Amino acid sequence: MGYLQSWGEATGEVAFLQQIAPVEFNQIHSGSVILDYRFGMGDGGPILQRMGLNMLFQFTSGFNYTRVEDYWILQKPSESLNFSTTPWTYRLDMKLDKSFMVGPVDVNLYLWVTNVFNTQNVVQVFNTSSDAYDDGWLASEHGETRSDGYALYGKDKQALFEKFHRTMTYNPAHFGTPDRFDWD
Repeated sequence: MGYLQSWGEATGEVAFLQQIAPVEFNQIHSGSVILDYRFGMGDGGPILQRMGLNMLFQFTSGFNYTRVEDYWILQKPSESLNFSTTPWTYRLDMKLDKSFMVGPVDVNLYLWVTNVFNTQNVVQVFNTSSDAYDDGWLASEHGETRSDGYALYGKDKQALFEKFHRTMTYNPAHFGTPDRFDWD
């Protein structure tokens, strides 16, 4: 025959091999819960009337990535394509606002807090170590050799070299939005 053999050819049925291969931007779970409570005109006394609280809780499962064994040009995968996933993320945002009249003008003041609990959400990791902070190079054969070379000049030089490496490889893009306050 002039085509590649299929898996079901022995039985006379044409059945091609199928494999699930998630893509890098695949995210299986994503959701949000919104709570909003408002006091109307005359509700809750003079302080609470026309005041509102809005809370948004968001959660997502991680993104897929492929672990690799090497740090150099020829990185070899150590698992199936996009087999690993980054951790789940969680975030709570809150907005407290109060409306009142100043003469003929309706004024609304608010306090808006993004990521209320300052949750450090990992959104990306080094594919060599599966860690957001450490690329794993210092624990590799090449990294240990380089670090041991600095140890010849004293343990403080070795520690300084390792701290420098961690500082240079730190990537704030590996983490989600930190807490932030806005008001108006």
